[in-house]
Amino acid sequence: MKLTVIVPVYNVEKYLDECISSLISQTEDFDEIILINDGSTDRSGEICEKYYRQYANIKFINQSNKGLSATRNTGIRKAAGEYILFVDSDDYVTKTACAGIKKALRLKETEVLYYNAAVKYEIPVRESKNAYRHSLDLDGQYMTGMDYLEKAFPGQYTASACVAAYNKKFLNKNHIFFPEGIYFEDNYFSLRVMSEARTISGIRDATYRRRFRENSIVSGGVTEKKCEDLVIGQKLMWQYLAGSLAWNGRKELLCRFIAFGILHTFFQLAEFPDKDFTDGLKSQYAGLFFSYWHELFREENQNLGPDLAFLLILKEASKVLQKRGTAGWLSCQYPTEKQLYDELGYIKSRVHKQIFEKLLLLPLQKGKKVGIYGTGNHTRTLLKMYQSEIGQIQSELFFIVSSSKANQNFLNRRVITYKEIPKDADYIVISSLIHQQEMYENLLEQNIKKENICLLYTEQSVCDLVMAAWAIKE
Repeated sequence: MKLTVIVPVYNVEKYLDECISSLISQTEDFDEIILINDGSTDRSGEICEKYYRQYANIKFINQSNKGLSATRNTGIRKAAGEYILFVDSDDYVTKTACAGIKKALRLKETEVLYYNAAVKYEIPVRESKNAYRHSLDLDGQYMTGMDYLEKAFPGQYTASACVAAYNKKFLNKNHIFFPEGIYFEDNYFSLRVMSEARTISGIRDATYRRRFRENSIVSGGVTEKKCEDLVIGQKLMWQYLAGSLAWNGRKELLCRFIAFGILHTFFQLAEFPDKDFTDGLKSQYAGLFFSYWHELFREENQNLGPDLAFLLILKEASKVLQKRGTAGWLSCQYPTEKQLYDELGYIKSRVHKQIFEKLLLLPLQKGKKVGIYGTGNHTRTLLKMYQSEIGQIQSELFFIVSSSKANQNFLNRRVITYKEIPKDADYIVISSLIHQQEMYENLLEQNIKKENICLLYTEQSVCDLVMAAWAIKE
């Protein structure tokens, strides 16, 4: 069994030695390492050539700048290995990466083998340290990609292409390549992989080391190009989903997947300062939604995430109506203003009801001693919503953080670490969706009983109360 590692390289001279060194210092060698210099203007090409001249298992391709997707696609076509791995040139892998992957594949070959990634932070980010870990349900198990998505999306799903080994025949048979010329290419690629894979499995090893650094694609801020590509990427995925037999009969998952994309696309577009520009994109996006998913989202028994996504789309439709009248795509869906505003009012009430029911479950009644894990915007929003929707908080509150370096006072109440939780605490509420899993593990480590931990979200939750509050106001 041969493994090929594909490394696209562009202006990363500061990190490239560490990346390539990790690939050639394995306990069991990778069979092929393809370094593709994508028109770098720094010393990256020279560094690649240096290693190419020293190691027989390294191939070197020098090309004019074509972008990350096109470079990875070149690597797929040139790869001689039975399995393909992608390593970004500012990241690296552990010494046992190849051995661990081959061991799992020798036990039983699958179309896709997932592994985990640990994160190296050089800049502050909003992502959880668990963002690149798959569900433990996948370790040593074998299932279809769709069955895994059903269980794990979005909480234990990552769209990163760099946390799996892919069978090359599987990719070629299903014509799975990266969409060229756009950002967020991993989203489409990973959707295709999950949808088409008949057998996937996973290993628990944190084989990959993901680096968050300044001046990368991820940290580079929101631009016009990124805003446009968000919508283009969603269109590509929606076109695929609408015609995919694998998604037939999975309405709940389909709503969840689409809603996640809508919420996060709108949220990211809101960060760009040129509102006229993003309003145009949101209008296009809403028009696409009505072409594909309107009837699906009108159905009853949705959960909060899909209803919030639908609310954002309907609000955008009302803006289009105010600006353009019933001209264009809107007239195809809403012959009258009343039809649109009736549906908008109904979805607003449905969202309000679901938020109320979620808040009603919180143990904030009189006589209870309750710790809120978190001292940030999630906790502020949670308490503010509770007081607005339910009423006065009557329990004795204290706040919990993971590190003693955090503030020792929050909302004029004491703050302690999770290792200092008093034994007479009745309940612990975890306020954050992003950090819920790691916070939950911290509490279990301190022998806090599961029945005393209040989780607001599940692995299938596509949004939190902060996003809900934002979407309602948007």
